[in-house]
Amino acid sequence: MPDKKDLIGFGAINIDYVCLVRKLAGLGEEISIKKYFVSPGGSVPNTVITLSLLGKKVALS
Repeated sequence: MPDKKDLIGFGAINIDYVCLVRKLAGLGEEISIKKYFVSPGGSVPNTVITLSLLGKKVALS
């Protein structure tokens, strides 16, 4: 018998691009990026990961 899940998430898996800057750019201003991160994201995958870390049995479809 398959393992019973507390939650099965259905939704888009996205890529999050996070840029760290010293300040927000003003209108027409260009600023430099201090650090750049790329990570998996999307509301459903983020929720499934968080619930898993909290001990729930989850799956992502």
